[in-house]
Amino acid sequence: MTRYVELIAKLQAAPEGSRELSDEVLLAAGWTRESHIHPGLSADYGENVEYWEWTQPNGDPCPRYHLGGQNLPCPTTSLDAALTLVPEGAQYCLGCLSDTRVSVRGVSRYHAWVMEQETVYAPTPALTLCIAALKARSAKESNT
Repeated sequence: MTRYVELIAKLQAAPEGSRELSDEVLLAAGWTRESHIHPGLSADYGENVEYWEWTQPNGDPCPRYHLGGQNLPCPTTSLDAALTLVPEGAQYCLGCLSDTRVSVRGVSRYHAWVMEQETVYAPTPALTLCIAALKARSAKESNT
């Protein structure tokens, strides 16, 4: 449960999603990554290049599209990727508050809940669903 607390707070403070935040979410959701060094493949062909090899929670490697890059989902920016964080079979709700009187920081506020946990709010649909899904995962883990 505590492994989610810091990440959820960081996501709640974020104005938008990013690759870096998504990487943290993937790691919290059970993905793993391993650092590798490939010698001499930089732009000038002289330096070593570090890259990450990602593995999905089920043990399958993440498909590669070129050296150093993989087709990683980006759950803080992609609603499709955020939906993969919702525990299988769990009910969820995602909506938008369109009343400008309740917007925060001048942006539309989205709201979501997963597995009837508390409703969360964030500036983008994907970020909102990530937070709600992580809260649900945290609650589910603390009940087992």
